[in-house]
Amino acid sequence: MPEKELPDWAVKAGTKAPVLRAPPPANTAPEPAEVTRSSAATEPSFAFPTEPELNVAEAAAVAIATATSPPVAVSTEPAPAPPPVAPADLGMVWALVVLTLVGPAMLSTQLPFGRIIAVAITVLGIGGGVACLGAEGRARLVAALAAALHLGALSVVLLLPTWLNLDSWRRPAKPDGPLGPVAVESRSGVPKPIGSNGWLDAAQASWQFRNVRVSLRGAVVGPVELHGTGGTKRTTKENYLYLVVQVTNVGLDHDVQLPGWMSGAAEGVGVTDANDQPLAPASFGPDGPKPVTSSAQRIAPGHSAEAHFVFTAPSKSAWVQVRLPAASFGAPDDIRFRAAPNDGSARGSGK
Repeated sequence: MPEKELPDWAVKAGTKAPVLRAPPPANTAPEPAEVTRSSAATEPSFAFPTEPELNVAEAAAVAIATATSPPVAVSTEPAPAPPPVAPADLGMVWALVVLTLVGPAMLSTQLPFGRIIAVAITVLGIGGGVACLGAEGRARLVAALAAALHLGALSVVLLLPTWLNLDSWRRPAKPDGPLGPVAVESRSGVPKPIGSNGWLDAAQASWQFRNVRVSLRGAVVGPVELHGTGGTKRTTKENYLYLVVQVTNVGLDHDVQLPGWMSGAAEGVGVTDANDQPLAPASFGPDGPKPVTSSAQRIAPGHSAEAHFVFTAPSKSAWVQVRLPAASFGAPDDIRFRAAPNDGSARGSGK
């Protein structure tokens, strides 16, 4: 654009623009450019910002540095992959599994066939612990501990089974006492041989063979209160002989199978008076209420079962004699009690 066509403020500003001057001679400071604004100007004007003056040497150094500087390198290589995750220590895993089997091995001893199960688990644990000894570091220590614990558990099961409430592997020693039935005193609990006549005083002693103890708990002559279905009660007008027989398991480890006469059916049970006259079992009709009897078929160690029997009353007899079959208990002879019946009302019974 020609200069004559420019506005006055542009022409004036152009005349005052900074220029690049040659470097002054040595020890001579350059005079700064002066920018002034005319106070008489009526149009707006502005001045471009001044730039620092560069001497020839500095300008040449900047040009050389710019020309010789290497281009910025942009890496096209992919980012490094994350470090791989270390695999699990299988030796430690198997060693811990073998170690945890010690608890189930000991708990299994309380299950049916638990002794066999415990032996199998402990043998497996010993083998697994020995196999894991080939591992390194802490896995080897855990494997050694597991093998030692399984070996200790196996020793307890085989050599000290009573610590786990198990039967001994050895056969029990023969008892020093009598092999046949004995009479156990009711007060002292001391066993004594049965007399030559074979009769036991029901008030003084009980019959015992091995882990079975039989007692005649009561013999009462009087009316019998019967409890029928639906909660009905009836007391007989006639007197009857009411007997209560108790069977107790005095053993520690085996249940006792109850004989059939414990159901109260009186089959095989014989009762006679002092004159050896038999007393017949009482009958209340096929639809009548029956005496209470034990419904259990087996009794555990430390438990008892009772059977109630009702017979016709003896006529002015000083005592009655009761015979109970003992073949189901393994005894060769019958259980024989002699008891003096008490007068009074017999205990109630139910369906």
